[in-house]
Amino acid sequence: MIKLTIPHHVSGLWIPVLSSNPLFSGSIGAGINLSVSSVALPVEDECTIRLNNQKVFHEQAKDVCEFYKTKVGVTVESPFNLGKGFALSSTLLIAHTLVNSIYAGSSLLNAFQKAHELEVVRGTGLGDVISQYYGGFVIRTRPGPPGIGEAFKIPVKYRVKLIVSSLPYSEPTGKMLERIPLSHYEKGLSLLKKVASSEDLMDYFNAAKEYTQGIFDYSSIPAEILRSPGVVGLYLKKSALIIWVEKDHVTEITDILSRRQLFFMESEISRTGVEIEYSGKPP
Repeated sequence: MIKLTIPHHVSGLWIPVLSSNPLFSGSIGAGINLSVSSVALPVEDECTIRLNNQKVFHEQAKDVCEFYKTKVGVTVESPFNLGKGFALSSTLLIAHTLVNSIYAGSSLLNAFQKAHELEVVRGTGLGDVISQYYGGFVIRTRPGPPGIGEAFKIPVKYRVKLIVSSLPYSEPTGKMLERIPLSHYEKGLSLLKKVASSEDLMDYFNAAKEYTQGIFDYSSIPAEILRSPGVVGLYLKKSALIIWVEKDHVTEITDILSRRQLFFMESEISRTGVEIEYSGKPP
């Protein structure tokens, strides 16, 4: 049996870089991978992608099985839903390409490249695959998947306590990208240069907030959280609200979210990227 554990990536800075070849397309930027993960298992004799027992991504599943000449599906359990900003589309495609790659005896690196290609071609993402490959706090400096793009996992100086919430909002990635003006991407590039220079998590949170305030509605965040002295930093990506909170203020922030009946989970920054666990002999 194969078990995959895939961290969720929430990008705070992204600047699209597109070309005629999807493997050389994607985005540069920065983001953090959460210790909150999805778990994926193979489903034999069924070419499907299931998210929390619901079939999704029918065309992508077909593409993957045709590419590997296999008939293997994947079932993924996740605390999140699609379109919320938690890189769930890339999570599903990483899971399906990796499982089929293992069953076909093919390259695991090529599986990540296939997942990235499908993300770009289908318009569901640009830079999540390479970030989830590494895990942790990642700065992306060249677009593309692992083996083609370039990204760096930055050591974090702090013991970071995160509260992750999902606000009542969703938006497909393609629509989000369409409404962002070129001038805002230029601002993002300037912010990215500062973060890449300092490699500091606090600088990243400040830059991510400044960048995403021009894209998403921060008025949807409870005012008590924005005013709280216990919040070290926060940013919003679609509905994904990432709050860096001082340890002594965790209960205060979770109580606010509970009163608002908002979903939340406690998390940290992941220490690892995608993990593959075999029980028994590999297929």
